[in-house]
Amino acid sequence: MQKLISFLMGLVVFILPFQRHLEGRIYQIAVFCIVLVLFISAFSSPGVRPIAAKFWILSAFLIPVAGLFSGTSSNVEDSFTVSILFAAMFGCAPFALARSARGRKTGTWLVICFLSSQSISALVGLTSMAGVVIVEDGVMNDRAAGLAGHPNRLGFMALCAVLLTVALLLRRGAKPTVLLTGVALINFAALLATGSLSAISSTLVGLLLLSYIHRRHIGKLLPGVLLLAVALSMLPKFHAIYLSAVQFIANRFVTVTESSGGASSINVRRDTYTFALERIRSDPFLGVGMDSTNAVTDDGKTVVHNYLLHAWFQGGILLLFVFLGASIIAIYILFQTLKNKELWGFSASLGVACLVFASTSAWFVEQFYWIPLLTAIATFGISKNMDSMVLESDMVNGRTAGKDK
Repeated sequence: MQKLISFLMGLVVFILPFQRHLEGRIYQIAVFCIVLVLFISAFSSPGVRPIAAKFWILSAFLIPVAGLFSGTSSNVEDSFTVSILFAAMFGCAPFALARSARGRKTGTWLVICFLSSQSISALVGLTSMAGVVIVEDGVMNDRAAGLAGHPNRLGFMALCAVLLTVALLLRRGAKPTVLLTGVALINFAALLATGSLSAISSTLVGLLLLSYIHRRHIGKLLPGVLLLAVALSMLPKFHAIYLSAVQFIANRFVTVTESSGGASSINVRRDTYTFALERIRSDPFLGVGMDSTNAVTDDGKTVVHNYLLHAWFQGGILLLFVFLGASIIAIYILFQTLKNKELWGFSASLGVACLVFASTSAWFVEQFYWIPLLTAIATFGISKNMDSMVLESDMVNGRTAGKDK
């Protein structure tokens, strides 16, 4: 039974990078299966508890109540339906992921599944940018989307992959491998190709934290980084590719901050914040309803690009309490990590990077974005000898793993 659950959890994280690329009925079935697997996994090991276990259980009850109360302002049935998915995520995912973090083979399996799927999506995005069409929407508005269905989604998944691979490379006693280095480079290239400044800035924040926490081990990567830089500089057309990448990011920065002839992305975000605050002032307690109809602003298509404001104006004060609680737990993990030096570096860096991204993106309407953040939270404190669910895995180190503990 445990092996089957571990296999199914692997499928969940494998689907994660491209689940929004699924369409119609297939997507609905995928969502149902993901929630079902998380539920079964959470209750298969009742003795495994993540940090703040009582909070996650409380959240599973508060979120549907928020859905019901806020739905009275619009559509109770639709609002409650959306709230059930959030409740399942908050109530089950931390326990399911904490269970997975206990076993070396299970943790390694999850990492392999996620990095394999995400790297394929990243490669699709990069090849599409190069003019090789694999899927029709591999590129959107001259930005890489891969199999994620949108550049920002690919950017967020690449963020998670980059932080995970760098954490693996920095783990104590580990030797940098060509495979992990290649995966890190592919996803970092895809991250840049998305042009998502939110994802890029969040990744940089995460990398800075990870480098500081593991500063004693950062030196072992420098020779490889220098060698790689020299090798890349000798490749044909590398200089042209480098200049093109710099120009692309610069153009994205101009588009986001001061678009010529139209509204800049930063102004659009500011307008969504104003919209949310107006709705909050009119009803700061109940919210307008958690259904998709109430998710957009006055233009009928743009959503609020801040997870706390979005939660407050749609789900009311109860949903804001839940989101704030999860955020405080992630920040607490950061301070505990800084206090305990190298322990739980991956958990802290991924958690903070997710919060930074959530503050400037359409996080609320992407419910499965919570899985990486909840992974960061769930893996904290499972073992004082682990930076993440597999940072000391024998299989990742190239040896044969023992049985799950």
